[in-house]
Amino acid sequence: MSGRQLRPGEINIDKFELTNFSRSEAFATSIEEIAYEFSYYEDIFSPTISADIYMVDGINLINDFPIIGEEDLFLSFGNPLNDELIDLNLRSYKVGERNSQSQRTLEYQIYFASENAILDPKTQVVSAFSGKISDIVTKFFPFVEIEPTDGLFKYVGNSMTRFETMAILAREAKSQNNLSSSYLFYETSEGYHFVTLEYLFEKPTAQTYYYILSNANRDDAEIKDDLIISQLEYIKSNDLIEGMRNGLYGNTTSAIDLIRKTYNSRTFDYFGGGFDKTKHIPESPSRLQPNFRGQVGGPYVSFARDSSPANEKYFVSDLNDVADIEYIKEYDPSTNNFGRRRHIFSGVETSLRSQMKSIAVRIAIPGDSTRHAGDIIELKIPENNPSNEGLREYDKYLSGRFLVTNVRHGMKSNREYVTVMECVKDSFEDEIRSNLERGVELLLDD
Repeated sequence: MSGRQLRPGEINIDKFELTNFSRSEAFATSIEEIAYEFSYYEDIFSPTISADIYMVDGINLINDFPIIGEEDLFLSFGNPLNDELIDLNLRSYKVGERNSQSQRTLEYQIYFASENAILDPKTQVVSAFSGKISDIVTKFFPFVEIEPTDGLFKYVGNSMTRFETMAILAREAKSQNNLSSSYLFYETSEGYHFVTLEYLFEKPTAQTYYYILSNANRDDAEIKDDLIISQLEYIKSNDLIEGMRNGLYGNTTSAIDLIRKTYNSRTFDYFGGGFDKTKHIPESPSRLQPNFRGQVGGPYVSFARDSSPANEKYFVSDLNDVADIEYIKEYDPSTNNFGRRRHIFSGVETSLRSQMKSIAVRIAIPGDSTRHAGDIIELKIPENNPSNEGLREYDKYLSGRFLVTNVRHGMKSNREYVTVMECVKDSFEDEIRSNLERGVELLLDD
């Protein structure tokens, strides 16, 4: 490709090889010519990366190779506008339905996941562990990113798999730095991550992308073609009833300690300071459903206030933070050092997990191999404004920083490389206000 200008959407495939069930290099074959389409996926809510390839097989590879759902895929690709390649070794686990395109051509899909995902059903965690959860999890996987946890915890394996055990530990982990303790366990091409939502919210903006309306001439010569959003889909906007039922605006956590014979109940109030206790994706966040101008009890108070009864949780925990029992300290002092702390952060975690799903969009951009699940990106989305000047303005509510929850890198049948990302935000960049009401007030003042 030397000697000509590179363009966005091109793909650079360094390696695209399949090894059959023997896993011997002697049986490795390139499938670049018969791979009609392929997609590679990352998701912050999934413990494994995955991929699928749509094959148009006119050489009977499925029988001669053969392809049976136990192959190894060696894949390295990227866009030639940057040096970072996505380099993967994946294992197939399923061959999809076969369809005859003609008498000599067969169409089918092969599904892949990381090696640990294939091996996970065969694993059983039966050992006992104690210490910080962030130290315990390192015994299971090689991590590239771990957020330190607070406090000591004892865990006895009960024959669950490693992925299932990680889900339990993520649920119980109390963050050392972030109040919500909303831990995620997920995999990208770079490795495994064990971090909270708030940790991701604080990441610097990795890149800015622009959506340009076809009827608006923005005259932004500095915007490169590879930063232009080709498709924009609004997946979800704020749902007041769903938010109340999911504990976004208020929730109650009740816990009982059978050893200390103690009961404790905590209430989270989004409007009563709860929003300000956690970190948010926008650098200057504004609440989703605020009290207009702070008028508590006035005509503009949000319907979502006082909705904590809509979301209540009950569980057994260790209430050593509220019940300091002398006989327990005397006969079993370690009990006050080890134990569950979920009741401390559960209310905040519940709200933040619901907040981050309030606004969601899906965008497609020219293939960008530097984008991964867990990135923070900025989107510039114009207003739908009837005036020509208004079309040049960016939407003050939708534009801003977003968290990439999942990403798909795909090669289309025409060899075009596309990156599709689902992005969420938990709050607004600008204060909610009515321009129409401001106009009415000005008229009244006159």
